[in-house]
Amino acid sequence: MTKPATRGRKTTRPSGDERIQAILATAEELLGQRPLADVSVDDLARGAGISRPTFYFYFSSKEAVLLTLAERIIEEADANVASIDPAAMTSPAQYWRAVIKAYFDAFGSHRALTVALSSMQGTSPSWTSAGPR
Repeated sequence: MTKPATRGRKTTRPSGDERIQAILATAEELLGQRPLADVSVDDLARGAGISRPTFYFYFSSKEAVLLTLAERIIEEADANVASIDPAAMTSPAQYWRAVIKAYFDAFGSHRALTVALSSMQGTSPSWTSAGPR
């Protein structure tokens, strides 16, 4: 059997997941260079190699990008907590110190993002609606 003929050029356009990853990576990189207020949606789109409308296909705002990154850090911290063996701890206090350290380490390894999240607190409708009431 013969292969069907293909027309035109093959394109290797990035998948949706790859575009999301590019936006997230760009955000974390830019936040390492300047404060959140100085990062625009245009900066994020340009850094990810996409257009502004394409950015809005994936995220509603730059704050939504930050909240997605925050979720990833929380998942990282949760995984670290899950690896803690409470039976190996000599006291409840030692266990809770390990839990707190897991979160501290996870957020500490993403310092620029943590600072940006702190600056969003109380000022962004996205943050306010996502936070406790």
